[in-house]
Amino acid sequence: MKKVSFILILCIVSLSICHASDWYLVQQKKSQERATYWKQRAYNFNPAFMSAYQMDQKVKDIERAQYWAKRGYKFDPTFMTAYQMDQKVKDIERAKFWKEKGYNFDPTFMTAYQMDHKVKDIKRAKYWQDKGYNFDANFMTAYQMDQKVKDIERAKYWKTQGYEFDPNFMTAYQMDQEAARRKGGNTTPTLIPRYYYGTGSRSYNYDVSGYSDDGDYVYGDIEVDQSGGDGYIYDDEGNAIYIDVEWTGKGELEGYDSDGNYYELEVE
Repeated sequence: MKKVSFILILCIVSLSICHASDWYLVQQKKSQERATYWKQRAYNFNPAFMSAYQMDQKVKDIERAQYWAKRGYKFDPTFMTAYQMDQKVKDIERAKFWKEKGYNFDPTFMTAYQMDHKVKDIKRAKYWQDKGYNFDANFMTAYQMDQKVKDIERAKYWKTQGYEFDPNFMTAYQMDQEAARRKGGNTTPTLIPRYYYGTGSRSYNYDVSGYSDDGDYVYGDIEVDQSGGDGYIYDDEGNAIYIDVEWTGKGELEGYDSDGNYYELEVE
């Protein structure tokens, strides 16, 4: 029986080697034919080092470099692909566009996408400066500025309620949680996402805030997966409310507490 098994394994291995050898020969022949094809069109490729696909792509790169050279852009197809050339032209043109509007960006180091977002950051910094907040657009994004203002304003709110929080070290959500803990004696919910493997989906903890059906503001920490979840939210008095939720849209949840009260929430 062992001898038969060994022979079967040997046959399978030999068959695999034969198939691999056949595949290599087919690819080599294809590369040689493509090299001959391109040589007739003045392109010299070595089929021993380049596949037919690589030859086709390199011709595309060379022709794209020629295309852009006629339009004043010099690219080396040895080091850049056609796609990279197209993107770099986009970067250069976007830098020119923003320069006309007073923004100086170097397309060598920044993409068009990065330039667009940096302009957004600069404009948002100016917007908040007019309202008394000083942010450096070189180090903070527009989103981070918005969040920091939220933290500062929340610290001011809680100060009127007798709680001292430093917005440089605590987020608005963390302040809410700490205030709730002090008011109601509840422990602060964890902010660390929890992952469950092997169940077909992952569960995450999200900071949420929103309103009850009566218009009362609530906030909390909800554990959800792709179908929904549950967790605790808190009212302005720091009372903990257990709630079941489900997704209603991107970043939007709705749910009911144990008394049947309805809530609409957003992920922060």
